[in-house]
Amino acid sequence: MGNNDRTQSTDATAEMDYGRAQSRREPGLVIITGSSLGEFYSLADGASLIVGRDADCDIVLQRPSVSRRHLRVERNGAQVTAADLNSKNGALVDQQPVPLEGLPLNNGDLIRVGDATLKYLDGQTPEARYHERSYRLATRDALTNLNNRLLFLDALARTLADWNRRGGNVSVALLDLDNFKQINDRFGHEAGDRVLQLLASILTSSLRASDLIARLGGEEFAVAFSDTAPESAAEILTKINRELTQRCQEFTGMPAASFSAGIASLPPAAPQNTDLAALQNALLRSADQAMYQAKDAGRNQVVISTETLTGEEPAVETKREIKPG
Repeated sequence: MGNNDRTQSTDATAEMDYGRAQSRREPGLVIITGSSLGEFYSLADGASLIVGRDADCDIVLQRPSVSRRHLRVERNGAQVTAADLNSKNGALVDQQPVPLEGLPLNNGDLIRVGDATLKYLDGQTPEARYHERSYRLATRDALTNLNNRLLFLDALARTLADWNRRGGNVSVALLDLDNFKQINDRFGHEAGDRVLQLLASILTSSLRASDLIARLGGEEFAVAFSDTAPESAAEILTKINRELTQRCQEFTGMPAASFSAGIASLPPAAPQNTDLAALQNALLRSADQAMYQAKDAGRNQVVISTETLTGEEPAVETKREIKPG
C-alpha cells in the first residue's frame, strides 16, 4: 500500500487529462439518471463496455430492473453498436428495442437500460466535457479534491451489493479530526483548511486505489477498505494518524493535529435475505459509535466496533449531532 498505488489528482490535472481525451475525440456513454448523473465512460477503438448490475461490469447500475449483465456497447473504428445480453427487461435506443445481434448508435442516442438512461456521445461535441465537469463538481469535495458524501454512499452501496454476492472482508472507518474547532479559533480557518488538505493528501498517498476515501463534511472523513480485515485497517489508520501529527509539526505555523476513528466490519459471508439498505445504515452507525468511543477514551486513537452486524438490522438511520472536537 505504498505511495505508488494511488496518485493524487487535482482539478488542473483532471482538466489536462480530459483535454488529451478530447483531442483524441473518443466517444463514450454518459449516465443521465440517478446518483451517478454525469459520469462519463470513454470507449477506445476496439474496446467494449458492459452495462449491468454485477460489480464486474464496466458500468455498474445498482437497480432491480437491470440484469447482472444487461448490455454491451462496442466500438470498431467509426462504428459503435449496442447489443442486448439477453437481459430480462431488454434495452431501448430511442424507443427501439436493442437486438442480441446489435444496433448501430448515433450521436445523442438515449439508451434505456431497465429504468436507467444513458446517452451516447460520439466525441465530436463538447457535451461530454460538460457532463464530466458537472459530475466532478457534484461528487468531489472542492477543498480536498476527495469524493464527497454523495459519491461515498453510492459507492458503498455497490460494495455491499458485491459483498452480498461474493462475501469477503469489508471494513468501513469514520475519522474525525480532534479539537478542530480550537485549531480554527486559535490559528484561523486557513490553518484549519491546510490540516484538512494535509490529511486528505496522506490518506490518498497511503491507501490503495481500490479503497474509497471521502470527506463527508466539516472535519469528518470516511474510508471504505476493500478486502481488508478491521484489525489491518486499524493498523493502517494508526500509522496515518502518526504521520499526520509529524507532518503538521514540520510546517511553520501549522498546529499539531490528530484524529479519532471508528471501524465497523461485516461478516465474511452474507446471510440470506440481507436488507442492504438497512445494513449500510447499521454499518455507518456502528463505525460512528466506535469513533465516539475513541473520542471519549481520550482522542487520537482508533477503535474497532465489537458489534456483530447480521444484515437483519432495521432500516432506521441514526441521526446525531456532530460534537466539536
